[in-house]
Amino acid sequence: DPYSAFARIAAMMAIVAGVLSAVGIAFGGFGGGSSSPSTPALPKSTVLGAADGTGSESIQKSWELLQDTYDMEYRELSGIYREMRALNSNITGLVSSYLRTGNVNNFNVATGTTYPGWWGVNESEQWTGIGIIDKALGWVQDLGVSILNGIFGGKTTTEITGTGISTGSASVASLVSGGGVSGQQYIDVHKHKDGGWFRSDKDYYYTMYKALDSNVSSLLDKVFQNMASTLVELTTGLGADMNATLNYVFSGTKINLQGMDSEEINKTLTEYFSNVADNAVQALFGSIVSQYQKVGEGLMETASRLIVDKAVVLDTLKMTNQAYSGTTQQAIALSESLINLAGDLETLRENAETYYDKFFTDAEKQTRLQGQLSDAMDYYNLSLPAVRDGFRALVEALDLTTDAGKAAY
Repeated sequence: DPYSAFARIAAMMAIVAGVLSAVGIAFGGFGGGSSSPSTPALPKSTVLGAADGTGSESIQKSWELLQDTYDMEYRELSGIYREMRALNSNITGLVSSYLRTGNVNNFNVATGTTYPGWWGVNESEQWTGIGIIDKALGWVQDLGVSILNGIFGGKTTTEITGTGISTGSASVASLVSGGGVSGQQYIDVHKHKDGGWFRSDKDYYYTMYKALDSNVSSLLDKVFQNMASTLVELTTGLGADMNATLNYVFSGTKINLQGMDSEEINKTLTEYFSNVADNAVQALFGSIVSQYQKVGEGLMETASRLIVDKAVVLDTLKMTNQAYSGTTQQAIALSESLINLAGDLETLRENAETYYDKFFTDAEKQTRLQGQLSDAMDYYNLSLPAVRDGFRALVEALDLTTDAGKAAY
């Protein structure tokens, strides 16, 4: 019982004190602990000019850029506009779904400190119910435990060092075909056992996994599918190697969300996906887009901006009867050069539209408008009607029970 344990501890303290005093060793020299680990280096930021550890906002900023710029007349932007819209929507949905269902309570990992049974430790430290006596006894017990642990070891501390979402690896090809990333929830556990004088300290590290909520898992797959499809759209827009893109593999990882509130979880997940996207763009298109990256941009944002710039500038050249016949990457170089000369894309476009309005005939404008409308209708496998009533009939005939009908509507 606790009382005899104190007698044993007191006797041990007296013996140890005498021995250590005889050999000139102080108590403090035998803690059995290890030095504190050094602070890990912050990861290099994917944002140009940002300090290490700065997260990227490439995905959100790319979507904002497309929202500000996209128009049906820029047909080549339709694919990336659609994917970016879905990507941002699914990231938001993933965060909300995880906050509703994500936790580690079901792992039942007992954390805290345990001691060998023969020490007679009374964790409640309630022996007599008399405060001052129990406090004194608690102090004696704590001192005894410290000495016993310093000599014989045995104290074991268990802590959870990380918890959140883990993903498996997946290629772009598998994701655009409907595959997933095998998402799970996880916890990382660290167990430390003091060795005392006669044994070394021991550390055990392990990870436990459980299935994610089905909705969280589905949204996680959709986010990576959207990123894969966005990379495919960027490959086409940048004139890059499609096989390299399809073979690109998103590495598996663990996203640590331990102890975070809703705002921190949202920030961590959105920055994580932007960093993943930036790294993919660097690996696949770095030689094309890096030279155009602006301070404060992640590479996904840079790539999206180049696609937008090229689409608007080429349409502007076509509008003003400036035919262009170079390669895709030459078109990017020309677009960025013209934009720099004008000051920005908006100024370039406004100047060209003013010229077009003042110097082209109404017949030429009507022909161009009809061509734009025909292209927009072709995108949905429809034909531009010749008369007003034909357009109304076409809209009223759409089948909204189909995806194609809903998209056209």
